[in-house]
This record gives sequence, structure tokens and C-alpha cells, in this order.
Amino acid sequence: MAHKVATTYIIDVSPSMEVKQEGVDITCFQQSINAVAGLIQDKLLVGRKTDMISIILAGTEGTDNSLVPKNSEEPSAYEHITTIQRIDVPDNELVRKLLNTTASKHSLTDVLSALILAENDMDNHCGKLKYVKKIILFTDAESETDWSDIGHIQERLAAHKTELIVIIAGYTESDTSNFSETKADNIKHFRTLAEADYVDIIPMKDAVDMLSTFKVKTVNPTPVFRGELLLGDAAAHPLESLSVPVFMYARTYEAKLPTAKKWSALSDTHAGEQALTHDVGKEVSYKIKGSNKQANGATEQGNINSYDLEHAYPFGKSLVVITAEDEKFMKIETKAGMFILGFLSASSIPRDYLMSNVYVILPRPADNMVASATISSLARALYEQNAYALVRYVAKENQQPKLGVLVPYFEPNIDALHFIRVPFAEDIRQFPFAPLDVVTLPNGKEVTDHKLLPSKELEDAMDAFVASMELPKEPDGSASFSPEKIFNPAVWRLNEAIKQRSLNKAAPIPELHSALKMQMEPLPIMMDVARDKITKLTETAGVKKVNAKEGKKRRYGKGVQSEEPIAPIQDIVRNEEESLKKYKVKQVEDADMELDERPGSIMNNLSNVREVGAIDPIKDFRAMIDKEGDFIEEAVQQMSDRIEQLVKESFADQYFEKAKECLQELREQCKKFEEGVQYNDLCRRLKVLCDPSNPQSQRLDFWKLMIKDNITLLSKDESADVDVSQEEQAQFLTDIRTQPTQKTEEADVPMEEKEDELSADNLLDMLE
Repeated sequence: MAHKVATTYIIDVSPSMEVKQEGVDITCFQQSINAVAGLIQDKLLVGRKTDMISIILAGTEGTDNSLVPKNSEEPSAYEHITTIQRIDVPDNELVRKLLNTTASKHSLTDVLSALILAENDMDNHCGKLKYVKKIILFTDAESETDWSDIGHIQERLAAHKTELIVIIAGYTESDTSNFSETKADNIKHFRTLAEADYVDIIPMKDAVDMLSTFKVKTVNPTPVFRGELLLGDAAAHPLESLSVPVFMYARTYEAKLPTAKKWSALSDTHAGEQALTHDVGKEVSYKIKGSNKQANGATEQGNINSYDLEHAYPFGKSLVVITAEDEKFMKIETKAGMFILGFLSASSIPRDYLMSNVYVILPRPADNMVASATISSLARALYEQNAYALVRYVAKENQQPKLGVLVPYFEPNIDALHFIRVPFAEDIRQFPFAPLDVVTLPNGKEVTDHKLLPSKELEDAMDAFVASMELPKEPDGSASFSPEKIFNPAVWRLNEAIKQRSLNKAAPIPELHSALKMQMEPLPIMMDVARDKITKLTETAGVKKVNAKEGKKRRYGKGVQSEEPIAPIQDIVRNEEESLKKYKVKQVEDADMELDERPGSIMNNLSNVREVGAIDPIKDFRAMIDKEGDFIEEAVQQMSDRIEQLVKESFADQYFEKAKECLQELREQCKKFEEGVQYNDLCRRLKVLCDPSNPQSQRLDFWKLMIKDNITLLSKDESADVDVSQEEQAQFLTDIRTQPTQKTEEADVPMEEKEDELSADNLLDMLE
């Protein structure tokens, strides 16, 4: 059961609190108000009904508290003290009321009287119930105070186990020379009060810094499992088995974003005489479509009850109905408990097998002595043997069983076990990946020297870069970016937005905190160390910036935004009517056309081909040389560029076969139209590109295809525009020496600089 908490905040609102401390832009009074408002908002976010607060203002113009009767004219030591709220669950209206509070102009009061009032109210509310009681006092200690009852206060605080925290503006433990006589005397008595263990004094500057830091939500330990840890069969072999009563608590848990509820935007809407609220109710109805069609063509629908529904599971294209009775019969019957199945070496459990959250197993408090000794012995035995215990865990009776391991865990004076879930065999997915040190070609050949494989120099550069990214130590010796110091920016930002919108519906979304921005960026000192390593790694790997290509326009006008102003509706209608008339006339004209003359026909499309594409280059090449006009030289040039591109950009031998077929087609057409010069220049460039003299050449397989199919130069007997003899033609494939010509320099031109390049769409189509 969660502990009940009662906290009383006392704020000194005397005129002296309207002073600003050195280096602070707001007054001490405003610092106190903001601090208390922030604490209340944090409690509202958590939403615990057992966490109650009270707020007392000391030094107000009026008087309103439990120790001064209303309309009383008799003087009292508790005058000018106002209780904004007695001990109760806070709400947002309390925050609004607190933020609208102003400091007093003339009134002074004794803060010790406010402290006595707070202790009295807390005693009346809590009584003999178990509460965690705390009083927090914000003051500058500049008001005259009667300390004659200090002994009485110490006794009451100790008797009721109430913690007192005094936050003093401008307080320092050493230098008191700048204090006024009143403040010095008050601080002396506060220090006397702080000699007890339950009283602390904190400077306001330190308190504000502590409150502005990120805080982790405090969770009361609640057991997620209460049962037995069993070793052996207690029913069959009671003397040879072991049963330990244990409690299991969550050790790690993911922080969830605050959950949202349905909220109607129709606020203050009246339905007759009854007003509607923002609350939204949910109604679920089920309908089944009928097969009988009505007169208007729609099908009948009938309402059905939820208890008439059954579960249907897909089996191929059909559905198999499994009734609730069948599911209940198939459900496995289990008994609650944690059963040790066996022990295994810690090295046999891969790190990626550890699932979900971590839980800590402790002996049940009621059986502390025997259970503690048993858990301690088991944990130490596992640690000495470097082993884990494999367990079958069932949280409640007839629940699905889970598999987990028990890992020894030690802290000073604590021997415990961690429970971590592991998967069943069906939950493990084995994904095969290609090796990183070898490239397997489509023909099954394994290559260890490839452009996709890193060189020794690149591996050394990467090792140096990774080593330079080692996180440095913090000035206090702790590790940087430790998990305890890394906070979730999404949780913080949403909580801050809720806080601000609760007070102002038009408040903007808050900017991300500077500390959260820093934790998402590399440390500057680490970047300075790694800068040289990054430069060398970039140069060694040949990393270059690739300019983003302009995406193709979508069909049907999608993604195209017109910059022209929208025409009036009358003009749009008039243009539509004229277009419809023209379309009808065009239909009549198209009816008289021949098939190959109609727009969109296959013959018409082929006649409009103006480039050799990557999807079907042979078809495009033939279409270009067959159409009217002198396009042969341009077609040969485009086909040559396409072949060279396919060979150069091929991953292993992926496009070699296609390039070979294109080269054969080009040879036949160049022989026919006497374009042998361009063809022979292409062959020489391909020879330089393949580099047959180098056994490690990545394009050597394409050269072997040319030899196999005898794809060689055109001789002067085959094309009149060349002067290659038959001897030179025969030696071209057998002589592995390369003789680059003037045009072979084009082989080194980056493919991205060519006008016609393989687009992503073309490559995908080629792969299909």
C-alpha cells in the first residue's frame, strides 16, 4: 500500500521578500511562489490521491487560519497568517490562486507562529494515522521572531516525526557579516533548531537550483508477483525439494507518455435544459451486412449483440470459427509460481535473448530469516559457478507461462536475484546475413578483393575513428552520458506543455530545455579529438557529397503546384465546354486514321523514340535507326554510351549479359550502315575498362564474354570506313595489352556527369 504524504508549504510574504538577490532577475517572494507552484504541478502530473498538501502565507494583510476564530477582536500571536488550503489533494485552481498571490505592503509576522500553526494543523489531520509528514518554510529571516517556544517546537516535531526544511534567501554557512542584526539572530536560532536530524537549512539559491533540475518519478515499490520459488517437485518429493516465499518488484521500467482522454470540443453546449460536459462516452454497435438487396441497390444491415460474436481465424482465404468454449478447452491450465527448470552457463545466453524489463526477487518480509538465507545461498552459488537458473514463471493461476533466467545481484548487505525474460524457441528469429569480408558473385564465385570490401588502410582509419569516440570522464570522475543522467525529452516536453496549457489555453509549445539539447549532441571535447580521424576516414573511404536529384513529376499532375492565379469559375466552365467540343471533333478525325497514325498507338510511340533507354536499349536503338531522318550516328553514339555505362555500373556481372547483347546488336548495325569507326572506338574503350592484363580486374568477366562470342573489331572488309586488317582484328581479343585511343578518356568520366544516366526507376525495372 502506498504511503500517505502530508506536506505543508509556509511562504513568508513580508515586504522584505520583495528584494532581489544578486544575480537573480526576480524577487525572493517570486522565487518562493514559483518553486511551490512547480512542486504542486509535479504532484498534479503524478496524480496520487494519497499525496496531500497545505499552503500557509505568513505576513498577509488579513488573518484566516484555524487558531484564530473568525470575527474575533482579541489580539493573537497568529494574526496576519492566512491558510490558502488546509491539508487536502491539490488541484489546478490552487496553482492559479497561488500564482495570483502578492506580497504584503506593510504587515510583518512571526514565522515561528506560522510554523506552530502548520504543525498543529498537520497533527489534527493526520492523528495517529501513518503519514510521511513534512513542513517546508520559505523566508528571508528578516522579520522579528519570538524564539521563546523553540524548545516546545523541537519536542512536537520529534514526537510527531515531522521533517522540517527551512529555505532562507541570502543564507550562507560561513560569511554572516552582511546580515542585519535581526537576520543574524534568526539564523542563529534556526541553526539551533537544525541540530536535530529531522531539520535542515538550505540556501534559497541552492533550493531553486535543485528544484529546476530534472527529477525521476518516484515509484512506490509494489510487488508484481507474490508466490513461491520452487526447486524440485514439492508434492512428490517434499524432502528433496525447495520452496522459498518471495516477492518480485520491477527494477527497470519504460517511462510512458501521459495518457490522453477523449475530450469534446463542444463545451457549454445546451441540449434543452441540460448542459453537456466535455466528457465523451463510447458506444459500440455491431452490424452485419445482409445479402438481400433493396430497391435502391443497398444491402440490408442488422444489429447484433456482442455476445453473439465468435472468433474466426484466417486459414488461407477462408475463416475458421473457434467458439469461446473451444478456446476455453484449448487454454492451458497453469499454476502460479516460479519453477526452476535447471541451471545453465551464463555464456550460453546471448545478450540479445534478454527481453523486456528487469525484476528483482527478494524474500517475503514475513519470512525474512529463512527465506533471506536461501536466496543469498542461491545467488552466491550462481555467482561462483558463473551460471543462471532457467525458470518457468506464471504470475497468476491459468495465465500464459513465461520463460526467464535468474541472475545473481549484490549490493552492500543485500543478496538478491534478478529475473529477466528470455524467448521460447518460436520467438527467436534467425536472419542470415552476407559475410562482410567476402563478396559472392551471382555465379557463386567468392571475391575478397572488391570495391565494396574495405582495404587495410580503411579498416585502420575506422578503428582510429571509433577509438577517438571514447566518452571522456566528467570533472568529478563519473562517466559521461550515464543512463542515470539521460532524460527523455518527449516526456519532459509533454509534461511542460500540460503545465503551461493548464494555466493558459493559448500558451505555445515550450522549447526544448538546453540540458536536453546538450545530451542529444556530441561533446565538444570529443569532437575536437575525433576531427582529424574523421577527415582521414573521409579521405580514405572517398566519401563525396551526392547532390540530390530532382524527383520526377508525378503523373496526373500530382505534386505539381501551379504558380498561376486561379481563374474565375465562369472561365473554367467555358473552357471545359470548348474542350468537350474539340474532343468530339477529334474523335471523328481519329476514326478515319490508320492504326499506326492514331495518337498513343504502338507504331506512333516507337517513331517518337529519341534516346536509348536502360530498360530495353536494343528496342530503342532499332526504333531510332528505323525512323525518318538521319539519326543513325546519334543512335550509335547513345548505344555506345549505354553499353559502356552498363559495364561500368554493373554490380559484379549483373548487367554483363545485357551489355554483350547490346554490343552484338551495335556491331551488326554499324557493319550495315558503315559506322565502324565509332564501334571500334567503343571496343577499345571497353578493353581499357576491362583491363584484361590485370587478373584482379572487376570487369574481367565481361572481357571473357567478348572472347567467348568472338565480339571483336570491325575490319576494313566488313566496314569501308575503317582501316583495321584481319590480323589486327584477330589479335584484338588475344592481345591483353591495352592501347587507349583519344576517346578512351571518356571511360574515366564519372557517370553522374553524363547527360543520360541510369535512373532509379530504370534500374528497378531492369532488376524485374
